[in-house]
Amino acid sequence: METPPEITPASPPPVAVGRRIFLGLLGAGAGGLLIGGKLVQEPRAYKNVSTMPVNLNGADTIQPRNLVFGGLERFRYYSVAPVPSYRPATWRLRVGGLVDRPLLITYTDLYSLPSVYVRADFRCVTGWVVHDNLWRGIQLRTIFQLAGAQQAARFVTFTSFDGIYRESFTLDQAQSEHAIVAFELNKRPLPTEQGAPARIINPDMFGYKNLKWLGGISLTAHRENGYWEQKGWCNPLIGSDFDDCA
Repeated sequence: METPPEITPASPPPVAVGRRIFLGLLGAGAGGLLIGGKLVQEPRAYKNVSTMPVNLNGADTIQPRNLVFGGLERFRYYSVAPVPSYRPATWRLRVGGLVDRPLLITYTDLYSLPSVYVRADFRCVTGWVVHDNLWRGIQLRTIFQLAGAQQAARFVTFTSFDGIYRESFTLDQAQSEHAIVAFELNKRPLPTEQGAPARIINPDMFGYKNLKWLGGISLTAHRENGYWEQKGWCNPLIGSDFDDCA
């Protein structure tokens, strides 16, 4: 029997971030997130996943178990184009589509917005696994609430900041407690080959769904197929049959 994941609320927002970023932050229920007047229930999470708060006061006791930076070769990475470069001062994450308040999130905002740690395995559809990684990031459900997701939103499209790669989740998949915009791996900033400055992490999904080099998030009424789905791939959840497209 699978052990239910450990669920812990995210840390409260610090005052230093602009007021506009936090419009609509209140109102989330304990059992789900209120989107456009509809309570979205928590999806089932995959095994060996836990979510923990980030202590922004410097007394953080959570430590990595897998020191992947001592052997980063354990993480393979694939890119359909040359690895893009970025400048922290000019990078922006644009949040739009079916939202009431489009957002423009800066690199500094990543460290100022409420964040969580997600400890989880990383699984590639080709079969390799890196166990017990400690990611830090902003829950997607928090971003959707800040932006004011509209009732018509049913899917979420992610795009890389170089405009080459795209992936999508259902809104329910994106609402997972463990689905985050990650900006740290094992308590260090993401390395370039792992998607710096920010990437998507959802442990319920295979690695190719966890888009690197994030530049855009768009809520939509209809699914926009990702890069590999456009080439005929299915997009199953981990543990599902490949005939079951999510």
